[in-house]
Order: sequence, then C-alpha cells, then structure tokens
Amino acid sequence: MEHTGRNLVVFPSSLLSTDDVHRLDTCVSTILSVPVTSTSYVYYSSLSISQLPSVCYRVGGASEPVDPVAYLLAAAQRSPSPAWRALTRDLVLAARWNPSPSPDSATLYVDIREDSPAFARLRALHNGTLVFDLGAGSCIAVACPVCRGILACTNCQALGHPASACRSPPKCATCAGPHRTFDHSARAAPDASTQCALCNGAHAST
Repeated sequence: MEHTGRNLVVFPSSLLSTDDVHRLDTCVSTILSVPVTSTSYVYYSSLSISQLPSVCYRVGGASEPVDPVAYLLAAAQRSPSPAWRALTRDLVLAARWNPSPSPDSATLYVDIREDSPAFARLRALHNGTLVFDLGAGSCIAVACPVCRGILACTNCQALGHPASACRSPPKCATCAGPHRTFDHSARAAPDASTQCALCNGAHAST
C-alpha cells in the first residue's frame, strides 16, 4: 500500500472481486475516517500511424476534419485481421491527431484497452494490418507494430519527450489545468471537468 498525497495506491497480491473491492473501501474508510472509493488501473496498448489525412475534401473543394475514432474503426473493419475487425468503440481509450496536424500527412495516436489475459489482445493486434481510406477510391494498408506506450511527457502531456527533458510549465492530465496531475485534487477548480491536454476532448490525457 502506498500513500501519494490524497491518493492511496493498493497493490493486491491476487485478483480482487467486486465484493473484495467494496470490503477494501469499507476497511480503509474506517481506518482513515474519510470516505474512500476505489478505481482500477486501466492497462492499455498504444500505436501511432503516420502520413494519414486529417481532413476530408468534398466535391466542390469543401473540407471537414476527419474524426480520428471513426477513421480508426473504419480502417479496422477493412482489415484482413480478425482481431482488428473485432475492435469496438469501448476498447478505444483514445484516438487523436498529433498537435497541429497537417491536412494531408498527420499522425494518428491510439490507445487501446488491454484487459485480456496475458495481453492476448495486444499479441493478436501486433503486426496486423489496418486499411485506411485516402479518398477518391484509394486506400493505404498499414502494418501496425503495437507497442506498450508512446514516449509522452508526464509534466506537460506533450508527445515526443520525457518529463526529465521538459522545460514547459506543468499541465494536468486530468483537467488540462496549469498544475501537476499529482496535485489535481488540491489545485483544480471544484467544478473542473475532465479535459484532454492534447485535443481538448472530454477525456483524460492518456
């Protein structure tokens, strides 16, 4: 058991059932004399796919942004891999374009929930192929070497560098506020909503 500010981290020696978690909450609440609610740690696998269009052009020259989640799921449905075709929206924790994406050559960052035994989902997706629609009847097939985590800064939440090399002000991964994620409970506004520091979406930065 590890206490980190207002968070208490528990490392069980075996898998806990729902009843076990409720009993743990009750015991810890009694010991600390404060209400406690447990949340489980979510494991995920990450991948990045480059040189994709982030804008869709319509007849007449009009354009609109490509929704990254819908684009990923459509590419998964075209995949020859059964594991990718089985991908559903609830398994996609996050899908986002790189900051300030180029309309015709952007990078798609994806986090996929990994709750299968022995990382079976990760193993099945690794080296699978996604088929992305490029418009005008053309597609591109991309082999996906899935990795455990993309280099991301835990200080400013930007991608591409570690926190040890960061010189930017801190940004919270929970609400995108100007404070460390560790300090969210103490420094965030009482009505702060969950917001991604990368895309401003209604989800935490992952």
